[in-house]
Amino acid sequence: MRTRGGIALAVALGGCASAPPPGLRTEAPPPPYQKIIAENLDVMFAQDAKMRSVSISGIRRGGTPAGLQWRVCLRGTANNVTGGPGAHTYVVFMDDRGQITDRRLARREDGCDQERYERLARA
Repeated sequence: MRTRGGIALAVALGGCASAPPPGLRTEAPPPPYQKIIAENLDVMFAQDAKMRSVSISGIRRGGTPAGLQWRVCLRGTANNVTGGPGAHTYVVFMDDRGQITDRRLARREDGCDQERYERLARA
């Protein structure tokens, strides 16, 4: 009976030893997202859109259909399909290497309306 208790304790403690210590980061650091976005604005938006007055949120990690990715929100004024200017909020997704994997208009569940924004310096 005593041996079973010792084995159970050893298994339990062995499981704890394989977990990273508290405070140790196990995920990749965020990519230099402000630089990446600034350098790719002309690629992400049609030239006719003339995206301007762009503000950017902080970067967050989250699940997407493509897996765990980084997400940043953008606000700016762009010409819509009829040629008139309008304010828009977009969400941009990046992988750990800083590759932009998707961009779309933000939806309520993206949480972009709760973000704090700062002016994006253009590249």
